Amino acid sequence: MHTTEEDYTKYKAVDFSKNRGFISWRLSPNSANNKFWNDFQKDHPEMKPEINRAIEILQSVKLNNTKLSLEEEKMEVLKLKKRIAREKRRLTIRYSIYVAAAACLICAVFMLQNLLISDNRIDETVAQACKDIQLITDDDITILPQNAIIEYKVDGTILIKNGNKELSPIKSAQKINRLIVPKGKRSTLLMADGTKVWINSGSEIEFPTMFANNNRQINLSGEAYLEVAKDRTRPFTVNGDNFSVEVLGTKFNISAYRGDVYKQVVLLEGSVKVNSGSKHSLTLSPNQMATITQNNITASEVDAYDYISWKDGILSLSSYPLNQVLHYLERYYDVKIKSSPETDILKCNGKLILTNNIDDVLDCIQSTMPVKIEKKNNQIKICLTN
Repeated sequence: MHTTEEDYTKYKAVDFSKNRGFISWRLSPNSANNKFWNDFQKDHPEMKPEINRAIEILQSVKLNNTKLSLEEEKMEVLKLKKRIAREKRRLTIRYSIYVAAAACLICAVFMLQNLLISDNRIDETVAQACKDIQLITDDDITILPQNAIIEYKVDGTILIKNGNKELSPIKSAQKINRLIVPKGKRSTLLMADGTKVWINSGSEIEFPTMFANNNRQINLSGEAYLEVAKDRTRPFTVNGDNFSVEVLGTKFNISAYRGDVYKQVVLLEGSVKVNSGSKHSLTLSPNQMATITQNNITASEVDAYDYISWKDGILSLSSYPLNQVLHYLERYYDVKIKSSPETDILKCNGKLILTNNIDDVLDCIQSTMPVKIEKKNNQIKICLTN
């Protein structure tokens, strides 16, 4: 869907690559969308590098090259004109809705705090059941929007950013904070030492407002990609369920969801030391993955980007069983998908662009695999085509 040019000037390459209007232009160009995007690049030449990068991303994905019929092209042109005209009206309406929603949210948070907080303790069951991203500091629960960026300053001030909007700063005196990112949501955390953490859906991270003078430690349940700021005097440790990862400064991904039989650590740059509760340990080199079980750790060679591409909204697949892909999508979008043994064993290759709408992803799967997808009463069912 097209938005105003002002919106597009804030886009990065990944944002363009997931935008329906941009994909339509690359997939099936016509006079209307050619004019729109060419004019946009002329008016905003500084955006050309992002657009060129987005084109490279889409070229790396096996797109459907089927041409639209003349009648379909006419319909798309008509839709494009309507979308552009309609967007200005939507922005006005959306602003009014946000104001009303914010007022309701303030009341809801106030009620939650009174219900959940007693003697500085928060009810774990209610916190985990919440469908919104929660930042828990001191006696407060702050409800955050999707893809929120939480930035901790050295003075303990917390800045919350949503796109180009910055919410009122928070002051935290608590030593340990918690960020809960439920299924279907994602968030980003900027720590006071300069470390950056991308948190995937269904994850929880515990971290201090300020790190100690001799070490840096956080706890993680779920999946996160970390770019750890270098500090040789203060090692950085991520504690998971029955294992830990020690680094000085590097880039790596951890997948450690509760209930998963295997935990995984994938290294992009630098080196990390992985320790398990069974006293086993190993050191990884770039493009290696540690697979952690209850009693052992093993290392294997991988393409690291395949395991961190989720932070860019891309799922890289190399002979992945379909049931494994569907399990990932269930967690990513917070949906339930029912499949069959016949479809579960199908192998998936290529890249899936994880748009904001799961229907786009399911359409891509259906168009490239011998399956049909049925949706009824919020239930998704996948079966083999006849």
